[in-house]
Amino acid sequence: MKQSYALIGEKLSHSVSPCIHEAVFEALGKTARYDLMEIPRRFEGHIVQKLWHEGISGANVTIPYKQTVIRQLDELSPEAAKIGAVNTITLRDGKFYGDNTDYTGFGKMLAHSGIEMQGKVAAVLGAGGAAKAVVAYLLDHGVKTLYMVSRQAQKKTGFEQKALRWISYETLATLSGDLLVNCTPVGMYPNQGVSPVEKQTVANFDALVDLIYNPRETEFLRLGRECGKRTCDGLYMLVAQAVRSEEIWQQCEIDPQLTLRIYQALDKRLREPQKTNIVLIGMPGSGKTSIGKRTARMLGYTFMDMDDYVEKLAGQSIPALFEQGEGVFRDWETEACRALAKTQHTVIACGGGVVLRPENLEILKQSGTVYFLDRPVKNIAEDIRLSTRPLLKQGKQRLYELYEQRAELYKNGADEIIPNRGRVQQTVKQLVKSIKRREALL
Repeated sequence: MKQSYALIGEKLSHSVSPCIHEAVFEALGKTARYDLMEIPRRFEGHIVQKLWHEGISGANVTIPYKQTVIRQLDELSPEAAKIGAVNTITLRDGKFYGDNTDYTGFGKMLAHSGIEMQGKVAAVLGAGGAAKAVVAYLLDHGVKTLYMVSRQAQKKTGFEQKALRWISYETLATLSGDLLVNCTPVGMYPNQGVSPVEKQTVANFDALVDLIYNPRETEFLRLGRECGKRTCDGLYMLVAQAVRSEEIWQQCEIDPQLTLRIYQALDKRLREPQKTNIVLIGMPGSGKTSIGKRTARMLGYTFMDMDDYVEKLAGQSIPALFEQGEGVFRDWETEACRALAKTQHTVIACGGGVVLRPENLEILKQSGTVYFLDRPVKNIAEDIRLSTRPLLKQGKQRLYELYEQRAELYKNGADEIIPNRGRVQQTVKQLVKSIKRREALL
């Protein structure tokens, strides 16, 4: 039976966590799934009971439930109890256990970046669940002085020590130290371009760490780079804490090199130029137009039918272009690819033969992700209007011949295959889910 895991939080559409956990499942040879479970703040039910009813064996927890979920759990690990925040839940022997892997993840991130904290002065921005894990780690690893910076009144942290001092942002601006850690969401996508502190404050610290990983360089870290400081983003921590969660769930040790490999792969993907277009390929009648229009509406994107665009460019109808020879139409189709590739946030429904010229997909992939809508050809044959398709006037047999010629081109040219086996809305839902998952890596 396939086990199910999930991430619980309020806003999760841009999370890359599924990519990390799926990579771990593959490395372990495990058949499992990892889903995003958005729960609104107004939710009044029992989150842990919801996990039980959904049949979920384990879950990660993020903003804003790391602290509130504690009272719903049966037992806490010593780390989670000390920190007062949970980011990992495990169902075992009919009980729900809470752990905190942010602690381990943060430590591995510092080690990866070569940042030592013994006898150093550090300041932590924020007072949420992630900040508490960071504070606990720093205190446990010999920090000399630790400032916890918050705009809220001082709170009881559960691990008060002489080294820990609560200060305001105004006081922080007058201090200097070795490490400044941002544990707030300030600067996170889509609200990038802002920093929780001014450049002068940044200049007063030797190294800067931001738990945010999207964008790859926050304004906070950009200011640090301008000041010549060592900077570190939160991607390695994200991967390391996720791998530690899997060790808890699977009750095994995972090769540390896997953490590094996943981090490097994600880092590479996240630094690639943005591809905001959605390119749909497939046979005539595969649903590219109907599915494309609904997808565009759901995402707030523009929808473009490539055949319509070809007619606009050429000033002639598709049948008229084919009367001059298929090559004439294909030339105009390539020109349409070049023009549409310059757009952003557009769902592009391609003609069935766009894959016949490899350069077409190469052009479209510069700004878009290509999805093959794979509808069984027998289903297409049942409802397609052959009279409106220049290449299908010979009858349904020609449809099957074209599928045989193009099937591998569709599969090899696509970034992802979306089966179209049922209702349009089901396919749209699956497509949008894939798009949002990929958006997290942009």
